[in-house]
Amino acid sequence: MNLFENMEKPETIGGYFELELAQGEQFHKGAIALNSGRSCLKYLIKSRGITRIHLPYYICDAVTEVLTASEVVIKYYHINKNLEPVSLPEIKSTGEYVLYVDYFALMNKTVQRLARIYSSRLIVDNSQAFYSLPIRGIDTFYSPRKFFGVPDGGYLYTDGKLLAIEDQSFSYDRMSHLAKRIDLSPEAGFNDYQENEKKFGRSTIAQMSKLTEKLLSSIDYKRVESRRKKNFKILHQAFKDQNILSLRLGKCAVPMVYPLLLDRRIDRTKLYESGLYTAQYWHSVLDATGIGTIERDIVEKTIFLPVDQRYSSDDIREIIRRVSLL
Repeated sequence: MNLFENMEKPETIGGYFELELAQGEQFHKGAIALNSGRSCLKYLIKSRGITRIHLPYYICDAVTEVLTASEVVIKYYHINKNLEPVSLPEIKSTGEYVLYVDYFALMNKTVQRLARIYSSRLIVDNSQAFYSLPIRGIDTFYSPRKFFGVPDGGYLYTDGKLLAIEDQSFSYDRMSHLAKRIDLSPEAGFNDYQENEKKFGRSTIAQMSKLTEKLLSSIDYKRVESRRKKNFKILHQAFKDQNILSLRLGKCAVPMVYPLLLDRRIDRTKLYESGLYTAQYWHSVLDATGIGTIERDIVEKTIFLPVDQRYSSDDIREIIRRVSLL
């Protein structure tokens, strides 16, 4: 008989080194830490018993995919050029909710207004607003990989029924695009990045991986906040007279990007040829029945300029120069 077979294995000491990361705390340490923003929404659907939800037409297809797969009825509403709802959806039944996106972390006042109107029937998608703190009693979720070099992860604040999440996520096989960007180039890791994106659609609700937790505990959040705000202000000073969007960076807001909506379609090929890579949020919106002019314009005529912590003031001025050549 093996005397040690029923004993808990002691923590390993010695051996080879692991990835060396600074020791700190996660920014959203009071939230439920899950494996993705999608999982946060799936959690809410189960926890709240959501059967019907009102969404803005301008929304990431990841949200609609989760809701459709969960057989939640979707009703859409329009936004205006200030990224606010044109008209307020009516809540008529149990299990009916309104979801609003804090677009680019610039819509905190609108979030507060909707919270006063809908109370616990509002869900705030803060995937683009990592630093925006939740309002008490309002279900709110986050996707940290929109702001930091992490492979996955999601944070959820809810006072709804807590679910037992036994599955543990693992991220060691989701890191190749992050490593290749450092060792090789952005282009070398792009296919890996796309493959990683596809995996989210197939994943189930699980706890955040230990690797992602460590990565998120190693970030200098104050430095990131300061740099993003400074970069945004430089871009806004340069483009505010051209920008159709009315942008105001609130005192506590930390922007994801600088959305520059112009009066013409963007030749993205010229952008890429100049070495300026910008995302397009969200092209699938164009396929929606009933889409309005402003939603179409945001997709087709907006350049989402980077403001993130990788870039200095000189880098931002180079972005301004390249955009001015379009």
